[in-house]
Amino acid sequence: MARKEKTKGSKETPGKATGKKAQAKAKAKPNAKVQAEARGGEALPPPHFHRDAQGDPRAEVPEGQAGLAGLCGFLESDLQGSIAACDRLLGILDRVAAGAVAGYERTGNAFRLVLTPEGASLVPLATGAVAGCQVPLDRFREMVAAWRAFLLGTAPET
Repeated sequence: MARKEKTKGSKETPGKATGKKAQAKAKAKPNAKVQAEARGGEALPPPHFHRDAQGDPRAEVPEGQAGLAGLCGFLESDLQGSIAACDRLLGILDRVAAGAVAGYERTGNAFRLVLTPEGASLVPLATGAVAGCQVPLDRFREMVAAWRAFLLGTAPET
């Protein structure tokens, strides 16, 4: 029997992603620049990571890259300052990329995350919130790893 891990404010479901109907419902409209990157187009600049006046980690959307708002929001609200959450997600990303699991879904504080070998879909839970996005799996992994490095203090503030 698969063990479901629950953390405050999130519901995680490892293993195979749900049926086609649920996956279609969970898909976010991809930003044109994110789509271009998925097709091998120009690389997107990384978000600007810093700590605010209260010391909370923040990920700011690069100028002209509004399509990354969902990714930045996910890092801030769902992973927050938790290195352990980053480690868990990086392990799951590796298993999805390797084909060890068909997919993964997680409902967090502000986003529903759906991972497949093709990419990560971030769907905002609140209506009128920041737009969701789709990101290629390798790019999503890079951003989670960069966020983790920032939290550890091993990466300079970008």
